[in-house]
Amino acid sequence: MSQGGTFINPPPKTAAVDPAVPSPDANLQIFARSLAHDFNNLITGILGHAALIEEVASTDDTGIAESAAIIRKTAERAAELNAQLMNLSGNVAPRTVPFDVHETIREVASLVTPSFANRVRIHLELRATAAHLTGDPGQLHQVLLNLAVNARDAMPHGGNLTFATDDSSAGFFSLWVSDTGDGIPIELHERIFVPLFTTKTEGKGTGLGLAVVKRVVEQHFGTIELRSSPGFGTTFHLRFPVREPVDQPILAGAACLGGS
Repeated sequence: MSQGGTFINPPPKTAAVDPAVPSPDANLQIFARSLAHDFNNLITGILGHAALIEEVASTDDTGIAESAAIIRKTAERAAELNAQLMNLSGNVAPRTVPFDVHETIREVASLVTPSFANRVRIHLELRATAAHLTGDPGQLHQVLLNLAVNARDAMPHGGNLTFATDDSSAGFFSLWVSDTGDGIPIELHERIFVPLFTTKTEGKGTGLGLAVVKRVVEQHFGTIELRSSPGFGTTFHLRFPVREPVDQPILAGAACLGGS
């Protein structure tokens, strides 16, 4: 616990563990891996047939083509959720390449702006001089997108979403994602990153997005701190090690969700 916030990944505590008994996290990973595999097979078939219908109907029936496009877009969204399940199951190993975090932030901001319908204003305060990290740009893209969508949902009547960066102490790089939304009650801070837990109404959230955020941050040897209270918005503070100089080209942001 820190002043004004909660550290989600504190130093591990020593405890007696029976290696013969699977932990709750291990059981969840097995479940997620099995579910993701089955979903992937279903989604592949839906996407393939939707593409065929679009191709055949495009010149004959505009209405059918539009319906097929809706099916395809819905399946693509399901594929994104499936990628989150795969990440949660531990099946997705992050890439390790140097990349420009500021470019990733700009790409996410550009991606979400149309869906905000002018209700939410996005601000970029990118002050860090060392904005190059080593990790998976696609997974960081997913982290920022999840946080941005959650911020949007927390501001149904509009507000401000801010992405900020700055140099941090001891070779770390700080990144903040802040909103002026409803805020999160203190008593929920310790549960907010628990898989399948959500504060959204039924049908509005899966409870996987923030669990994936936590996992990706940990895979990149980072920490994440939540600061929020009702009526005062929410801020997520992410800290990652600044990359060491390497003889590799620096990637300009992320190309797609979930990495490669």
